[in-house]
Amino acid sequence: MHTAIRRFQITAGAIDALARTARALTATLSEIPGFISFVMLETDDGGLTSISIFEDRAGLEAGDRATTAWAAAHAVIESCGSSPVTRGQIIVQRGL
Repeated sequence: MHTAIRRFQITAGAIDALARTARALTATLSEIPGFISFVMLETDDGGLTSISIFEDRAGLEAGDRATTAWAAAHAVIESCGSSPVTRGQIIVQRGL
C-alpha cells in the first residue's frame, strides 16, 4: 500500500467550507482504481492535513493529481507548507 500525507495552510474560518468541498474530493478519489482510504483532519494550529492510501503507486499518483487540482481550485488554501507532500509505501498497518 502507498500513502501521501499533505499539509495545507488555510484562510482563517474556512474549515467548514473546505470540509463540504472535500466530500466531493473523496467521491473523486474513491473512483480511482486501488483507492483504500482518505482522511482529512483539522490540526491544532488551524490547518489541514490529508492522508490518502492506495493499493499501488499508480493509484496514489492519480490521487495526488486529483488532490492537487482540488487544492488549486480553492482560494482559501494559502499554501501547502514547506514540505507539501510526504509519500511512501506503508510497511506496518493494522485496522482501517
